[in-house]
Amino acid sequence: MSKNVVSGAGRVRWMVRENSQAPADNGWRIFSHVDTSDYLADASNLQILPFNDICAIEPALIGIYDFPVGSDLQLVDEGAGIKIVDTASGREIPPESFYVPDVPAPTTSFGVPRDAEREPERANSHAGQAAPPRDATGARPTPQALVEWEERVPELIAALWARAGKHADLLDLSVGSLATVAHLAVEDADRGYIRPVDHGTAKAAYVAYVGEVALRAGGGDWVFMSVEDRPLDQGNSLVGRPFIERRDETGAARVMLPERAVDALVVSRSADELVEIVRRYASERVDAPTPVADPRLTGADKAHVTPEQAEQFQDWLEAMHPRLARFEDFITPREWTGGYTRESLAGLEQYVLDMWPDHQSFVDAADLDFTDGAVRYIGETFLRVAGGGWSVDHNPTFIYSGRPVVRFDRENRTPVSPFHLLSTVLNRRSGNVLTSIWDGQSRQVAERRATEAPGWRPRRDPVPGLVTEAPPISPEAAAWIARVPGLVRDLQSWAGDRGPMLDLSRASLSTLAALAVDDIDAGLLHWQGSGPLKDAYVAYLGEVALRASEGTWVLHPGDAHGNNPYVGRPFVGRFTEAGDYFTILPASAIYQIETQRSPGPLFDMVDAFAR
Repeated sequence: MSKNVVSGAGRVRWMVRENSQAPADNGWRIFSHVDTSDYLADASNLQILPFNDICAIEPALIGIYDFPVGSDLQLVDEGAGIKIVDTASGREIPPESFYVPDVPAPTTSFGVPRDAEREPERANSHAGQAAPPRDATGARPTPQALVEWEERVPELIAALWARAGKHADLLDLSVGSLATVAHLAVEDADRGYIRPVDHGTAKAAYVAYVGEVALRAGGGDWVFMSVEDRPLDQGNSLVGRPFIERRDETGAARVMLPERAVDALVVSRSADELVEIVRRYASERVDAPTPVADPRLTGADKAHVTPEQAEQFQDWLEAMHPRLARFEDFITPREWTGGYTRESLAGLEQYVLDMWPDHQSFVDAADLDFTDGAVRYIGETFLRVAGGGWSVDHNPTFIYSGRPVVRFDRENRTPVSPFHLLSTVLNRRSGNVLTSIWDGQSRQVAERRATEAPGWRPRRDPVPGLVTEAPPISPEAAAWIARVPGLVRDLQSWAGDRGPMLDLSRASLSTLAALAVDDIDAGLLHWQGSGPLKDAYVAYLGEVALRASEGTWVLHPGDAHGNNPYVGRPFVGRFTEAGDYFTILPASAIYQIETQRSPGPLFDMVDAFAR
């Protein structure tokens, strides 16, 4: 297999089966969409993996295991789901051509599902349908579609075990295992393997597993009403899809459509909704426990962090506010709005897609400044919706080991890694990865507010680097504020004939920018420089912003040439209606004018502060 697939730099594209070169070699050669002839000519770029491990990377390959030597296939995703195509003819391999190998169950106590483990139903009629007539022996006929589905269920669950790889032992068909299933399903959805509109084998495996979990929790049976059996009910969502049904103590039918539960999971990206659907089905029968995923997926309750790592993470949090401000002021394009809104996430995702055509180009660029800012911004935007906080776990078995993750204010604090979401954005290229998480969390908050109380809000963990109250006026800030009026007058005098146009209005920013360009060209002004002239520009721009919206000057004492741009440099700040502390750093405007040579950045800065 190409190492580009193993590392995630490329997705599986070509599958060729050659003659076996060794007893343990099945002959399959798997290549990625970014591989070149020169790359594959170097044997060090290839890696031998067990086929089960390959299927854990790309579940769509499960069915090709027994294809003959000489097979030359391609894995194609045209937006409607993954399909496998014969390279020579260009035709899609039909699903009936696939053979799902008999993957042995991992060494556990549960084994494959057995009907004996389910409580039998008192009546075997379908929801909304009279019970079918019994035959001469007293038994009811079983639809052929149901027979075929129930024969597939063990194979599909075995395929999901193979997909889970080293995590297969966590899939024990308990309600608690749904957290692990949720993690795997979200991962597959991000890679395009399962979608709400898709009905392929990969999704069927999740449907089979979720249905079996519900049957073990609440009893009942699988039901399958085919279109041929119910031609008048084609508008019924239950027709043509396997679902489960049981009778409650009153004799009323309780029905669950596992496919819909999986679709809800793909959209919400959380096990919570999936578990709730199973709980509703199993109510009055069991008190379904809250799922707790293995620490390898969620991180341990007590994170593995050394004192040195804890100190580094604390420093990372302390830098949150200045790094976010730098990301918005310096790194992102001027037309991007920011503001921790849904629209800003959509704009940020589109910017990432426009900047990097694929994941490998993003890796090659190694833009650490952008990556750090984007990770912080994405995480903080989610936390403003769903509450919760940041954490880090350096346990090497944890899937996000060493990366800051956010955990939301809810019972199931499954981690979300903004860093890994950037890879998802580039691999999936759908444009809605970030907003789908926002939408899912917003919906869950609304549902919880309806349950808790009308005024309920998610609780946000404190972040030391974020400002929650107005900073006190330091002696340095007081001294600066005392200088500001004189600096503004000095700049008006310096402008000569243009001085009267510097009236601290928004319109005066065009004059300010033109004056700054002249001083930059004359070598009198530089964004990395210092001195009275630069201070005069900073004072003027800050005062224009403060006239546009109520706020205050702030100056933290320290080295102005250190890593924190908000130390040693005066800036203006204010609280928004949402309670966020918004700042602008006037000194950064000189850099913007120096590089763009237009008043646009000044207007953007003041307008953003005034919103």
